[in-house]
Amino acid sequence: MKIKLLKLITILSLTFLTIKADKITVHNKTKTPIFAAIYYEKNNKGRISGSIKEIAANSKIKITRPKQLLFNDRELVFTTDKSNLTNKLDKQSHRSLKKENVGYLKGNIFYIYSKNNMLKACNTLEWQLVKPIIEPFETLVEQTRSIYLRHEYSNKKASVRRGNELATGEKNYLIQRKTKTKKAIENMLGIKLGNDENVTISFCCSGGGFRAMTSTLGFLMGAEEIGLINSATYITGLSGSTWMMAPWTAQGNNLKTFKENLIPKTQTNLVDLKNDPWPLDNLSKVVSQVFLPKYIFKQPLRLVDTYGVFLASKLFSDFGNKRERIRLSHSQKRINNGNWIFPIYTAVEVGPPYIWFEFTPYEIGSSQLNSYVPSWSFGRKFNNGQSIDKAPEQSLGYFLAIFGSAFAFSFKEGLNEFTKKIKYPLLRAAIKTSFRHAGQEEQRMSPASIHNFLRGIQGPPKYGNIDFSNITDFTLVDAGIAFNLPFPPLLRAERKTDIIIALDASSTIKNAPALKGAEKFAKNNGLKFPKIDYTNLEKKTISVFKDENDPETPVIIYLPLLKNVNYSTNFNPQKAKFCGTFNFLYTPSQLNKLSGLTKFNILEAKDTIKTAILDTIKRKRKWAKQKEFSMEKSDEVQEEMQEIMN
Repeated sequence: MKIKLLKLITILSLTFLTIKADKITVHNKTKTPIFAAIYYEKNNKGRISGSIKEIAANSKIKITRPKQLLFNDRELVFTTDKSNLTNKLDKQSHRSLKKENVGYLKGNIFYIYSKNNMLKACNTLEWQLVKPIIEPFETLVEQTRSIYLRHEYSNKKASVRRGNELATGEKNYLIQRKTKTKKAIENMLGIKLGNDENVTISFCCSGGGFRAMTSTLGFLMGAEEIGLINSATYITGLSGSTWMMAPWTAQGNNLKTFKENLIPKTQTNLVDLKNDPWPLDNLSKVVSQVFLPKYIFKQPLRLVDTYGVFLASKLFSDFGNKRERIRLSHSQKRINNGNWIFPIYTAVEVGPPYIWFEFTPYEIGSSQLNSYVPSWSFGRKFNNGQSIDKAPEQSLGYFLAIFGSAFAFSFKEGLNEFTKKIKYPLLRAAIKTSFRHAGQEEQRMSPASIHNFLRGIQGPPKYGNIDFSNITDFTLVDAGIAFNLPFPPLLRAERKTDIIIALDASSTIKNAPALKGAEKFAKNNGLKFPKIDYTNLEKKTISVFKDENDPETPVIIYLPLLKNVNYSTNFNPQKAKFCGTFNFLYTPSQLNKLSGLTKFNILEAKDTIKTAILDTIKRKRKWAKQKEFSMEKSDEVQEEMQEIMN
């Protein structure tokens, strides 16, 4: 009885909270007819209200604004193609169309206009800032823009590269690196390799804030002692591990020196203007180097931009006033001669489904979209595969903020994690239901938005139901939101990875969810991956998985962040409070303790790792001989057939 009464009260409340319909005026300030309709929006889906209206060029009409419904937004959706305005818009269609919120607080007069060949809309107040008659403002923008055209790539026009062939720069790097890794592997194993017996070894490092950053440091210090760093070709990272990889590569220091420089950086919080006042003391530099160029070139500004300022301020403090001017493409000088391991950073496009992006010193793009652009051009506006502005390269600090933007999870993802800790099933269900009905499940907290280089491209790549030629911006977030080990770049057939050594510093190791996510991704995308035995996996400091029958399937060496009684009987990284994902304050003792553990674990496992590498080399020799034998037999059969025919 009480439940029925509660439902009745809820229904009555929703009824009385709706507000009556009224009229809005919509101006078409373009030179072409525009089709528009008002939709109720909930969870990034649309439901039409009323009919589709045609607004002639340079004219205006009145449209009925429907009554307000609780948990729904009202949006004016507009396009030059009437067929796009269906009665219901799924997530993909809703995302690809232009729209403007037309709630009561936005007023009752709206303007649709064209800028840079793209449709936009705004209310009366915003129109006063953007309408063409305000020439002084536009002139000032143009004058300021000319200042920012003085950069090393200002005279270069970027093109979208289609296909999954490796970038030219990466190919040249591999030629240089191959001779060096061959010699290092020979020294490490005490053997001699034939010309075709070299193996491609890669590191795969997880996310997890400063925990992942510190764990990756110790892991690499141990790998260096074994001889693995000089033997490896690639290192991939996401989230916190990229915060170690990028500064290390930018500085070019040995790991011992890097660690010494890192210790004082972790003794103040990520945002601590009292003890680390550089961003405020150099506010003019921050504005001129970070925010103003993005504003001038009409690039989206989000919370993640400010986050990037603080990351660069802390992690690139060794570069003084140039810390906000460190770029990803600068790493080309570090790796061109093949003396440095090749870094690959990752993020995901929110889709749905998630689409993995890789960031290298040469290119940024996605193998799932078969499309890439030069790293210095990512963020520029593109049309039909060509850049249409000359915006400067994004800062590496901004990229680090994207890679580590775990805060940009959707409410649905956050709820799933939060409700796992609630013991009562009914309460869990009630909380999830309330967010679903409120239409907030799919909303994200200020994710990075960056111009889509596939905008207007012919023969557009599609993933799922998304046609990327119609989408203005990519929405990029921390790849750990998909799964917390960046395997996708290393599983590409073009990179021919033989061995992947994975450090899993995730907050949850039990049942290896990050490894399961990678295995599922490989299966769904037709990529080679060995069968994983998850039995007691979280209790072993090292596990090796391989496919005895397929030489093209990479060997996976998995090292989770686990307590090791041989290192310390007291320290458990899965339970230590300072190892929390959102703790950005480490004492020197804590940093040494955590990095010491991952260094100890890989050193303890060195014989297992060396055996796995040697076994891979032997199997490659065996498969090569079998292939050679098969080819000889094939030649003999062909000769016999030729004799018979003669």
